[in-house]
Amino acid sequence: MADLYANELIKLERFKGDTFPVAFKFTYDDGVGIDLTECVAVLLTICPFGRYEDEAILTKKMVISDDDHSVATAYFTDTDFTGIDAMKVSYQPLLIHDVVEGEVTVRKVTRRGEGDIILYPDIKQDMSVI
Repeated sequence: MADLYANELIKLERFKGDTFPVAFKFTYDDGVGIDLTECVAVLLTICPFGRYEDEAILTKKMVISDDDHSVATAYFTDTDFTGIDAMKVSYQPLLIHDVVEGEVTVRKVTRRGEGDIILYPDIKQDMSVI
């Protein structure tokens, strides 16, 4: 995989109890799509805000689209962020792929972008008034 690059992703704003998808199109710097079926795995990691090099606090396996093999989506459930106290976290899609270097195959991890998610707390309400 030559000419890989990372780009800035959009800021997402969600409530902590939301269920939502995050889709990403993986391309080379010339805009040509990367065939993700050739990768070992495609992941989306969540890490503390602005600390992309820290260990991920949440990792989701991305699902590759049947229609376009350069698009993958991570699906977050209503419980994914319950144990995360921060209101703002960073996310980054990763490609796990094997590269042949001479006679040796080396597994590489390539970060493809970085963005932020603002997590608003769930609004608690008193159901006894209804």
